[in-house]
Amino acid sequence: MTESDKLVVGWDTETHLIASENLAPPIVCLTISIGDEPEDQGIFVRGDGMPQLEKEVKGLLLPLDVIGACHNLSYDLCVLCAAFPDLISAVYDAVVGGRMRCTLLREKLLSLTGSGEIDFFERDGKPIKADYSLSGIVRRRFGVDLSQDKTGLDAWRLNYALLTDTPLIQWPAEARRYAIDDAYWARMVFEQQEQDAERMVADTGIDPFATQTFQFAVDFSLRMMSCIGMAIDNDRKKLLVDRLTIELAPEKHLLLVESGILRPATPPRAHLKNSQKWTKGEPESINTKMLKAFVEQLAKDFPEDVTIKRTDASPKFPDGQISTDAEWLGEHMHLSPMLEEYAHRQSLQKLVNTELPRMSHRDADGKPIRDAAIVHPLFDVLKTTGRTSSYASDGFPSFNCQNVHSGIKNKDGTKMDVRGCFIPRPGNLMASIDYSYMELCTLAQKCIDLFGASKLADIINAGLDPHAWLGSQLCFQLDADFKAMVNDGIRDGDIAASSGVADDPVFVMFSKMEHCGEDTWEGMFKHYRKMAKPTGLGYPGGLGPKTFIKYAKATFGVHVDLETATALRDAWRTALPEMPRYFEWINNACPDPRHKGRLVEFKDAKTGEKKTREVPLFAYFSPMGLYRPACDYCAAANGAGLQTPSAEGAKLAVLTVARSCFDPAMDSILYGTVIPLAFVHDEIIFEVVDDGRSGEYLSAAAELMVESFKQITPAINVKAVPVLMRRWDKDAKPVFDAQGKLIVWEPRAAK
Repeated sequence: MTESDKLVVGWDTETHLIASENLAPPIVCLTISIGDEPEDQGIFVRGDGMPQLEKEVKGLLLPLDVIGACHNLSYDLCVLCAAFPDLISAVYDAVVGGRMRCTLLREKLLSLTGSGEIDFFERDGKPIKADYSLSGIVRRRFGVDLSQDKTGLDAWRLNYALLTDTPLIQWPAEARRYAIDDAYWARMVFEQQEQDAERMVADTGIDPFATQTFQFAVDFSLRMMSCIGMAIDNDRKKLLVDRLTIELAPEKHLLLVESGILRPATPPRAHLKNSQKWTKGEPESINTKMLKAFVEQLAKDFPEDVTIKRTDASPKFPDGQISTDAEWLGEHMHLSPMLEEYAHRQSLQKLVNTELPRMSHRDADGKPIRDAAIVHPLFDVLKTTGRTSSYASDGFPSFNCQNVHSGIKNKDGTKMDVRGCFIPRPGNLMASIDYSYMELCTLAQKCIDLFGASKLADIINAGLDPHAWLGSQLCFQLDADFKAMVNDGIRDGDIAASSGVADDPVFVMFSKMEHCGEDTWEGMFKHYRKMAKPTGLGYPGGLGPKTFIKYAKATFGVHVDLETATALRDAWRTALPEMPRYFEWINNACPDPRHKGRLVEFKDAKTGEKKTREVPLFAYFSPMGLYRPACDYCAAANGAGLQTPSAEGAKLAVLTVARSCFDPAMDSILYGTVIPLAFVHDEIIFEVVDDGRSGEYLSAAAELMVESFKQITPAINVKAVPVLMRRWDKDAKPVFDAQGKLIVWEPRAAK
């Protein structure tokens, strides 16, 4: 049976309001729509009995000839799983069987496939933020405004809890109509999306929905994880807040104070002429005028390195205002100690003002009012690269688990950070499993697919550390003393000349330095291995040396000058000879045939005159069939080999592991013993029951993660490393007892 032969049922649920520890609140009703006539709409309510409601849910989930179309589908399916736990297996079967379709996700796939963009679309040459709410899509597609029924405190959307135990015959007409509308419009949107997809396939041969079943299965699994949430140690959080108060004190940021950019608070004081009066104190603040002047001067001092970023034009500021947001600071802070201090302080301030308050219950003004027991990581399953993102909500305690602040280092070598505030529930341990060199694995596989061989693949498959291996080659090319030592060793017979990656004399000699006991050589090993990370992960993305300088500093804290950046690139190309061929493939095989180049402004290096040039656009397919058009050269190079395929491999792991943990029909050792809590690009965070077999459970989960990822990288020796800990810690490492059993890692004690 083809999809076109199946019955499309638009459906939706109405529930109690979402709240902390209740992201899948009690169901009030299920509505369905199969046609345009009144008799084609159905509503089934809790008030008429849960057995009858469950029967209707099964009628939606089980038939193989039905497609259920719903907007923001993962929410509604989690609601069904919470209301009817025995149906979790049926839900997963319907999801992975492609019988459940999410109109929100489909709209994103259509946008990405058509324009290369998801979050914005162009109107009159200006980017407009995309609205993926059902009312936003209906307004854009049909010109119908549904928002009037969805806003206001008296809107039924916010008040269905009042009808929890009410039979349908007693429901107000407006409550019925609102519930039916969402199911009806989900079906209407689905049908129009099908028409759009058919036209796209006819015009281009590209199916925008090629990955929809896979993407949604991951989305549902991530939502199941969000519903569980992560337990928080509020005593530890308070210690972090107290420490941040100390770190943000003006005396800790004298560069900013002396420059006039940071204005310390001034307390109220007695009036000079009238002792009965007091002048008003002023809170601590940033002197934005001084900051902007500093940025303008920096641009004059470093004309080739500094790009002034501006906000959008407004009536008050027609040219926009100078922006020093986190992205701009990340690219430019290496140019100035003062700017680096400002960036550090701003990140701490955001933690105090935004991130930590979101981890508490808050009042209507956003101020924390009481501690939360559970904080929920939230996820967006699809960005333009195919990766996921994480975010926080203002509605309940939540956080972005993929961008967690690095914290504060103490003088004794310990640290305090947000991760350390998350702990397992009683009777459990915290755990993580992350992939080793995930993006390098997919890059190596891509080169094998294209050219039949890859030096990078040889390194990984030999079980070597690719960062250390590349570090050895960089050290040989850039350090004359090390180069002479290697050549002398070969000449004297101390090391053998070989073309193999494991016994390569450069790598052999470099590896000996790691623990040789000589500070100079051990320092050289650490330095060049550290250099290898931005080199091996940045240059495959098509960066030039100038852009690499900013990338290395912002991403890895590595500072290099232009000469060194160029030398690193040349040494990297020599070490991995497949990479020039990879860039040839991007240039020759990936130009976008359907999108014209993008006009960009640039400054003529000789005359300083502003000019424009057309930059070509590129397109590529992911291993699973996702199409990404209209991206620039660097985005194509980075996406085709690294970000997109690695995202798909990791997403496959999320789906496989989550289903094994949540679905009893999988008959997995993980069911009832392991709970996935968060997904961080190359890592899954878990709770695991502390019953003496925790390491065994984690090993089984790691095997599933490897098997899943190898669907993308069948020729690469992928590794997933499990770690046990008592609270979330980025520094945690695998620890084994004398019998080789995985045991709990303990952080270094304070001195």
